[in-house]
Amino acid sequence: MAAFSRVRIGGWQQGDDSSASSRVTVNGWAQVEQAGAGTQTLTPVLYTNDQTFYAPTVTVGAVTVSPTLYTNDQTFYGPTVTQGGATQELTPARLDNAQEFYAPTVTAGAVTLTPGLVTNNQTFYTHVVAQGDILLPDPFENTQTFYGPTITTGEVSLTPSLLTNTSTFYAPTVTQPGSGTGATAEEIWAYEIEPGVTAKMAMQRILAVLGGKVSGAGTGTELFRDLADTKARITATVDADGNRTALTLDAT
Repeated sequence: MAAFSRVRIGGWQQGDDSSASSRVTVNGWAQVEQAGAGTQTLTPVLYTNDQTFYAPTVTVGAVTVSPTLYTNDQTFYGPTVTQGGATQELTPARLDNAQEFYAPTVTAGAVTLTPGLVTNNQTFYTHVVAQGDILLPDPFENTQTFYGPTITTGEVSLTPSLLTNTSTFYAPTVTQPGSGTGATAEEIWAYEIEPGVTAKMAMQRILAVLGGKVSGAGTGTELFRDLADTKARITATVDADGNRTALTLDAT
């Protein structure tokens, strides 16, 4: 336990600088001024918690849970109408009916009501019964002829109807180009793969696209040149996405 010469709390002070004060315990903030230059040991007041903490106990079995009674303590009031002053007159809003109602006009005098004429032109007969009459039905004659089948023993030849096929059948005709020893190179290269496009022209354009020089890429007009770089075999017009919109093809 340290000895202090002076203890100051707020505006209250105990002790002075000339003598050590006795121990002071205050529940709150305290400002202590040390007496001397040595190390001081401050011991806080012991705080003991005497509360009891219980762990929940759960027991297996039926449990009846009863809700808390809720009582509605509101007060309901009936409306109170108080007359103010003299007798009050309640006048409903006026509703005007703008329709016009007409009274029927009745004129005195004789009136002749003639119903529409209905004429029945049917003829009604009474039955006449005469004694001794004989009623004979009209005769019904069947004029059809019934034939019995006739079977003759012997050989019978059955000849089916003649069926004539008028279709014409053609044998395929294969004509070999050239002199009979096979097609010549000129005939092969001159063969039209598509209308107006020979095999030679198709090959020249393929070689120009795959192996020839290209100029004008990215300008909108691309030129694909022949292998000898002497002419443009294909002049293509393309859009910003590189799609071909028009082609000019060299036919030489």
